[in-house]
Amino acid sequence: VYILTYMFEGQIQKYYFDLFGIKYIFRSIKKVGNCYNLVGKQDRENLSEIAKLLRIYEGKLNDIGIGEYTLSVSYHQKLKKQPEMAKQIKNNIYNYFMHICKSKSEKNMWTSFKETQNVLKGKGYTKGFIPCNSRATNEFKDRTTMAYMVNRFTNPYIKQFFISHGVEINEEKIALSELVQWIFRSAIRDGKEVNIYIPSERMRGLLKGWLDSN
Repeated sequence: VYILTYMFEGQIQKYYFDLFGIKYIFRSIKKVGNCYNLVGKQDRENLSEIAKLLRIYEGKLNDIGIGEYTLSVSYHQKLKKQPEMAKQIKNNIYNYFMHICKSKSEKNMWTSFKETQNVLKGKGYTKGFIPCNSRATNEFKDRTTMAYMVNRFTNPYIKQFFISHGVEINEEKIALSELVQWIFRSAIRDGKEVNIYIPSERMRGLLKGWLDSN
């Protein structure tokens, strides 16, 4: 069985394989002429071209994401009872799209947890909502400006399930994998430059660490 995927170590599927003792080997794909061949696993990946296309926002709007657990799902759940904080996050999204990037609404994409989608939606970007776990779709490949307003952690029940069976999962790789998948719904998949706002200090650090790892 061949599974064509990316960041396998950042997927729950991998940990089910480990749980049931299913053996697997890694292969990479290399283009030779007009064909793609399976070759030995590449230990390091050249991400320099991706890094050149990805403009990560660094500035005061990131202040709302300071802290290991800020913007996590439990943090978002509290926003319904904290209108001032919700308003601040909405203002930041709006300012990023409209003032910093000056992007048109049809070029914007953003995400939050489902619980706060309606709380955080706003003028100029509401219709650009794309679930943070969105995968394998080309529907949004014209989007060039993104706001990723979440800090992803594995569901504690799922995490405990694997731990109870002696399988240790890598939460950071799972979070990074989902973030990268989400980013690649955008125009970057066609080799175009894109802008992204990731206020979560943790998630932004994971992305930058990955880009610097090659």
